[in-house]
Amino acid sequence: MTRQEYVDIYDFVGAAQEVHKVLGRGMNEAVYQEALAIELKTRGMSFEREKHLQLQENYKDYIDEV
Repeated sequence: MTRQEYVDIYDFVGAAQEVHKVLGRGMNEAVYQEALAIELKTRGMSFEREKHLQLQENYKDYIDEV
């Protein structure tokens, strides 16, 4: 991993933690998704929502490649 990838992951996790700190637990998944999208936009981070991932019949091979 590059240094920038570590920074991006660190920033993303920070955004997710902020959402959890504000909302707490027990909300509907859609609430967290929307809140995280807002938080990421507020922080100027680019992202894709619910990106489609095409898996082959044997998905375990895909996991090994990643």
